[in-house]
Amino acid sequence: MAPEKKPTVVIAGAGYAGLAAARALAREKNVRVVLINKHAYHLLQFQLHEAAVNKIDMETLALPLSRVLPREVEFVKAQITGFDFKARLVHTDHGDFHYDRLIIALGSQPATFNIPGLNEHALMLKSLANARTIRGHLEMTLSLLKSATRSTPYPIVIGGGGITGVELATELAEGLQGLERQYDLDRRAIKVVLVEAASSVLPGFDQKTIGEAARVLRKLGVDVRTSTAIARVEADRVWLKPIGSDQAEEIITPTLIWTGGVRANALVLNSGLTLGERGAAVVDEYLRSLDYPEVSVVGDNAVVRDPRNGQVVIPCGQLAAQQGKYAAKQIDGDFKGAVVPPYLPHLDGLLISLGSYAGVGTVGPMWVRQLIARVMKIGAEVRYLFNIGGVSLVLARGLLLRHEVVAVMRWLRRTKRAGRKTEHKGQGNAVA
Repeated sequence: MAPEKKPTVVIAGAGYAGLAAARALAREKNVRVVLINKHAYHLLQFQLHEAAVNKIDMETLALPLSRVLPREVEFVKAQITGFDFKARLVHTDHGDFHYDRLIIALGSQPATFNIPGLNEHALMLKSLANARTIRGHLEMTLSLLKSATRSTPYPIVIGGGGITGVELATELAEGLQGLERQYDLDRRAIKVVLVEAASSVLPGFDQKTIGEAARVLRKLGVDVRTSTAIARVEADRVWLKPIGSDQAEEIITPTLIWTGGVRANALVLNSGLTLGERGAAVVDEYLRSLDYPEVSVVGDNAVVRDPRNGQVVIPCGQLAAQQGKYAAKQIDGDFKGAVVPPYLPHLDGLLISLGSYAGVGTVGPMWVRQLIARVMKIGAEVRYLFNIGGVSLVLARGLLLRHEVVAVMRWLRRTKRAGRKTEHKGQGNAVA
């Protein structure tokens, strides 16, 4: 008698959600798991902004899937071109793949809000290729500035004051001192301009977090423009327009880095599924498409609501991985005839880096800032690496993490020296 054929689960995408789903399903012996991704690596997006400003080695952000995927998972390197939900097929440039259950865990794309010229002239930050382009652009710009004469600082404009925009702005502002020395520029040759249409940076966060981020941005000399929109972009200039005003300010610069939001992948936008916010697929409380219950959608491409309050869950890497694990559990439960409770989102915390020496955010119920927050964020990154690749992966990435450890040690030494100087000064005054 021939062995019973295993049902096939196809996972589209190897981001945080897709990798988590694949690793969870690999533990089950009753399913065949196929992961399709256009790259043979898993991208660590949480440090993409650091790679863009040449703080870390770009290649260390691309973890080979062979290193983090269990051997039970069949990996297919292919570009997905579409879905046929009725026939249960995933179309790729390497042929079609049939599924019994499908998990759509594709990456998102920048949301440009139909701003004239933005697509054509802005630098995006969503991929390794984007980070390389930004790095090359900055290096070329700085080398040209060395031989140019300017009466005003050269502006680097960042569009969007959410997490990515704030993290990029602080890294850039902090790194400018070293870059200006490297290219023999005056220390005021460049300025970072952060533009946000909302009334504050980090819209949607609590006031303490917003206030701390704003304080660090000011300290680093970032020109923060809130309640201001980018109205138009050309090859060598950007127009900024305060909300409610008819007047736009012209900033002469070819450097605009756009971090102003994301929308669903084009494959989801054109899939025929019921769509909601950001063009993402609306899912039920089990993360299944409203149109095809055998299709689960997770991460940036899903409109997920918290059943406890009805609010849409924010898209982030932590929740994407959580949703990937849940989708795997729900699918396995269906195959086994087990009842799986609805998905309940749970954030362990959310930490934002503000350069090498500072951060802000929450860990459980605790609000943290400055160095302790930065160290905790490093710890969270190490924990993620350990979870997907064990100690060997953490050790292999030691060079990537070392710059953070060195930065922390330098900060501690400076603080200690400053304390000694204060102590000696105080003793001198006492004697006098």
